[in-house]
This record gives sequence, structure tokens and C-alpha cells, in this order.
Amino acid sequence: MPVITPLGSYLPGFFSLTPLGGAALGALAFLACRLFTRRRGQMGRGRLLLLGLLFLWAGVVFSLTIPIVFPSQWHPGANAQYVLASIQYRPLESSLLIYKNCASIQNYWPFLRLVVGNFFLLAPFGVLVPALWPRRWKLWRVALLAGGISLGIEGSQLLINLLCGALVRTVEVDDLILNLAGCAVCYLLFALCRALWRGCRKKAAR
Repeated sequence: MPVITPLGSYLPGFFSLTPLGGAALGALAFLACRLFTRRRGQMGRGRLLLLGLLFLWAGVVFSLTIPIVFPSQWHPGANAQYVLASIQYRPLESSLLIYKNCASIQNYWPFLRLVVGNFFLLAPFGVLVPALWPRRWKLWRVALLAGGISLGIEGSQLLINLLCGALVRTVEVDDLILNLAGCAVCYLLFALCRALWRGCRKKAAR
């Protein structure tokens, strides 16, 4: 009999965290990180808040993308060819197909949830990371970070599919493109706002 935790996670078989559960996991990771690094120096309240938000959002991303599958549901080797053949390699083909299907039934919610959702999935990292470390994290580094995280997510989903012998999550190159684009656009908007703010401060100081 399945059990639903207070945070909405399902047991047994699949441990599917809700965004609230993922945020709680991120909060616990943040507290653990602060506990072990507290002696290395104090951090201002503003940076501490940004770091906390970074951990919270990382937990939410984990909950939305990585289902935890218990060994009782593993069937390694089963349907491996089918799983590998189901990988969507062609850029934007899946997104366009979803849009066409939504347009045909006049219901765009699946498109917003899957395509637009993937665009904004890693977008907060484009603000939080450079806001915490403005001198280190330029656009190319943020793009590498987003690409690495997205590639890790898709790789983890493929591994889960292979372990279960089924399509637990769809593996698509579109997700990688959309994740990277969302993070990069958010970073550019943040950089623009920061430059405008500094310009206004310099004018006010004259």
C-alpha cells in the first residue's frame, strides 16, 4: 500500500519529492553546509540569504527532475534498446510537436508546463550565482554551470530509465537547450540591471 509523506512524497517504489519536499531538502543541506563552514568566516546577511535561496532552488530542481527509484523497481537490461532509441536527439523537434498538439486542442498548459517550465528551470541560477560571486562568474562560466547541471539531469534520467527498463522520464536534447537558454537570458538581464544600477549610482554621486 503506497504511503504519502507529509511533504507529498510517495512510497514505496518511487520516492517522488514534491517541490515543497525538495525545498525542505535544500534547506537541510544549507543548514548542514553552514554548520561545517561556520568557522571559515562570517557572511553578510544579504549573501547568506542568496546562498539559502540557491540551496532551496537546487532542492526544488532536484524534486522536479530526479525521481528516486528503489531497487524493488529495478530491471536492469530490460528494454535497453527501446530506452536508448527513445532519446530525442533532434533539437526543438519535441517542443514543436508539443506546441502543435496543444494548438490542435486549444490547450496550451502542457506546452507551458514542459517547454516554458524547462526554460525557467535553471533561470534562477543565472541570478543567484553571479550575485553571490560577481567577480568570478561571468556569462561563459554560468553557461557551463547550467549546461553541466542540465547534462547531469538528463544523464541521471537516462540511468533511471535503464535501471527500470522503462521510460520513467523522457530524455531530450530540448531540455538541455531550454535549460541553458533560460539561465543565460536570466544572467544577461541581471547583468543589464546591475550595469544600469551602477550607472545611476555614479550619476547620483556626482
